[in-house]
Amino acid sequence: MLPADGGHPDGESTIPAALARHCRARIAQLHNERELMRHIGWRELWMGLSLLALCLMLSSAISGSPLPPFAERLFGEGLVIAGWVVLWRPVETLIFDTGRLNREIDLLEAIAVMPASVKRSAAPARKSKKGP
Repeated sequence: MLPADGGHPDGESTIPAALARHCRARIAQLHNERELMRHIGWRELWMGLSLLALCLMLSSAISGSPLPPFAERLFGEGLVIAGWVVLWRPVETLIFDTGRLNREIDLLEAIAVMPASVKRSAAPARKSKKGP
């Protein structure tokens, strides 16, 4: 609601248009962020897969080593776990982080096209009291 005695005279028509413009600008920004995030995610995924392969090879090499069975199992399985942990962030980036951006884009697209109206209030705007 716009105050009855103030505000821009064309506020009733310009505010909904400004809201739609803001939504479109934010959508464009989110599209850019999503593309950058996908680029980073794919780059990290390839690095992570390379490290996983290295960890699996080292784990296999340890399995035939002269280490005691406890140490062989500890280091072998530790390398397998470490290799999978390296993949956590790229997968999170590609699946979950881009999903959050997609939901925000969908919401803004809905807001940009929804009908909006601004009306002037019947009562004049009250001035707020300033504290001491």
